Amino acid sequence: SANAPIRDADSSATTTSGRSRHAVRTPRSPFVASTKESGDPSRRSIPATVSRISSRDRGSGETSRTFTRVAYQRPWGRRATAVGVGYRPAPVVGRVIEDLDADRRRALAEFLATFALVFVGAASVVAAGPIGSGLLGIAIAHGAVLVAVVAATWTVSGGVANPAITLALWILGRLPATTVGVYVGAQVAGAIVAATLLRLVLPEVSWRLTSLGTPLPAPEVGGGKAIVVEAILTFVLAIAYLAATRNDDGERVAIRVLPVGLAYTAVILAGWSLTGAAANPARQFGPALVSWTWTIW
Repeated sequence: SANAPIRDADSSATTTSGRSRHAVRTPRSPFVASTKESGDPSRRSIPATVSRISSRDRGSGETSRTFTRVAYQRPWGRRATAVGVGYRPAPVVGRVIEDLDADRRRALAEFLATFALVFVGAASVVAAGPIGSGLLGIAIAHGAVLVAVVAATWTVSGGVANPAITLALWILGRLPATTVGVYVGAQVAGAIVAATLLRLVLPEVSWRLTSLGTPLPAPEVGGGKAIVVEAILTFVLAIAYLAATRNDDGERVAIRVLPVGLAYTAVILAGWSLTGAAANPARQFGPALVSWTWTIW
């Protein structure tokens, strides 16, 4: 049937047929497909169980132990493979995620991506003190975690983790209007939860000294100038993201999004002494709300 698992076996030893199989399907960007996807449960299939089989089962004429690679259709239309013996999907978490509709899966991905970005970014600011990593450590931490979250959530939501870039995607027609609110809400929620958790785990004296890692403008930089600087820094980051993700395939995502992380690192090095270089409304809003640190801009 159409919902039956797709099985593809790779032998651990050379069989008499001499043939090998390779996975050829590559995940695609969720942006274009997002306007056509449906939450219809009939389009989803149940993850298959991985077990051992013999090469005789594939008609090779030789009995040898093999691994079975099971490919199943995810509800958002992507194909995933699991390789191993005795592998079982998570009995609770896996089923809950599989039962979510497309918008909720994207919201969850954006929530987690922004949570990781804000938590690591704000923590790096708090830890950068006189004997810490300093400005370079802050910049590298932000750039590295951005690459990680974009690559990790690319096939689900695109790994945006930034309300400003979400708006840019909508303006360019790469994200439907109905999804913009979902993304922004999830991103803001992820930022608030990350800042709250960081406040709970850090000593009060540490997070108060840095306003919980909230990006703040320098005293000599007025509100108007700070807005202009942040707009330029955000534009640079957005251009890097849009250029790196302009193609609709998922080949070598981690390599392709590396310039996005480098751009964020450069943005922080350039703008830290001026505005704190948030370049991301969620990165600014979450720590500012939880630490109750507000500026005129």
